[in-house]
Amino acid sequence: MRFGNALTKKLAKTEHSGQVNILEARRWLSLNENRSALATNQFGNTSGALDAVRTLYRAGAEKVFVVNPDYRYVENEGGPYADTLLVKAKKGKEEAVLIAIMDYSPDNIQHLGRGIYRLWWD
Repeated sequence: MRFGNALTKKLAKTEHSGQVNILEARRWLSLNENRSALATNQFGNTSGALDAVRTLYRAGAEKVFVVNPDYRYVENEGGPYADTLLVKAKKGKEEAVLIAIMDYSPDNIQHLGRGIYRLWWD
């Protein structure tokens, strides 16, 4: 799924590979068999990460995506792992979404414009 060519190119500059793979976070986490599929140091288990994504939607996120999941974890941990989310706030909900984002203490937040934020945890 893509936001548009310009944003995809901008996001690709933030990723080491230059390629971007984004997947809807709720679905990805719900289907992921890795017990700790997203930012383990922040969320602990996949259930905690899924709760956080649901909170972002309740705060006014239009879309929440996992960015470039690492599939090298599948064999040993049962599913891929990611440490980055892309959040697009609904128009007029940017402040509420940013407040919700801050509750999860990302190590890095990039505002990509138009209410879109890239969150990364180390």
